[in-house]
Amino acid sequence: MNERILLVEDDVSIGQVVSDSLESHGYLVEWCTTGSSAAAANERMVPNLVLLDAGLPDVDGFTLCRLLREQHHDLPIVLVTARDAEIDIVVGLDAGASDYVTKPFSMNVLLARVRAHLRGAQADDLSSALELGALRVDPAGYRATIDGVSIELRRREFELLVLLCREAGRVVTRERLLAEVWDLHWETSTKTLDMHVMALRRKLGDAIDIATVRGWATGWSFREASHHAGDRRSISLDPCRARHPARARGPSSDPRHGSRRAPSHGGADAQRDPSAARPRRACCREP
Repeated sequence: MNERILLVEDDVSIGQVVSDSLESHGYLVEWCTTGSSAAAANERMVPNLVLLDAGLPDVDGFTLCRLLREQHHDLPIVLVTARDAEIDIVVGLDAGASDYVTKPFSMNVLLARVRAHLRGAQADDLSSALELGALRVDPAGYRATIDGVSIELRRREFELLVLLCREAGRVVTRERLLAEVWDLHWETSTKTLDMHVMALRRKLGDAIDIATVRGWATGWSFREASHHAGDRRSISLDPCRARHPARARGPSSDPRHGSRRAPSHGGADAQRDPSAARPRRACCREP
């Protein structure tokens, strides 16, 4: 199941970049521009993680953070704000934030923090068995089976299988696989990774597809096998759509319904023209 992220950001240019980037990585995003609409969205969607700006037009972000923390004791809340003074960081963390990211920030780093917090929130489930079609993977028992028949895997192959299975349906990039299965500083040819993926494909046979993804990102997508012609082994992504999602898909979208969805404003904010907002410096960089 895709994780649900509540994004609370009143700066439209920043919110658009962050929302599009999260959606492109498979997350379900609810984007709100006010504290009141965020509080309502929190009740409606029950998020897995919150990205919260401290400077909102109707309520202080630290106050909203306290409210969210009172309602959800284990919810990861990441404050993303231009307030970089030491006292602000202390107040934000004491208000219940799990993490504090200052603007400007790297989108790649923010995505890594999101993944890290979601992994922490799911720590209790990491040893649970994973199932996809006929495939069953038991991380705790270090065992994988297809229709009950054990598959002989080397250590790296098994670790690759676990990561790909946990991210089934999403694109897992080459860089992420090297970083999480091998060490970030481990020097090797990426051909080694290709060989491990080829070995997994051979051992999983027709039960599972590990489709190569090419385009704006290079990696693999793990899914239950489809036996329709032309549906296996390779996926191409439109680089123009990925680099400029707003241009390709319109001003806003909801990935759950296949149509663009405007950010939630609430009250009089709904009539505010984002373009009339005071100029701000760029606060994030696209990966």
